[in-house]
Amino acid sequence: TRTAAFFDDFVEALKLADVAVLAEIYAARETDTLGMSSRRLAEQIPGAVCCGSLEEVASQLAALAQPGDLILTVGAGDIYLAGEALVGLS
Repeated sequence: TRTAAFFDDFVEALKLADVAVLAEIYAARETDTLGMSSRRLAEQIPGAVCCGSLEEVASQLAALAQPGDLILTVGAGDIYLAGEALVGLS
């Protein structure tokens, strides 16, 4: 419900990134009844990449990252695991 309520705000904020790499939306004690998805967000964000797993997020980031880049793993749930996996790939 949070993604639905703030959909346009999420899109505008994520457009500010050079590249937005999106994981699946973390469902905190909810079932999606509103048709929200990371893919739907990505369709509104130029150049966004939508990943099906945290491992895929880490792989995408590793492929895209250049020296000096700032990578933020922001969200709910276990998204921090993508950052930890990325550090392990270095």
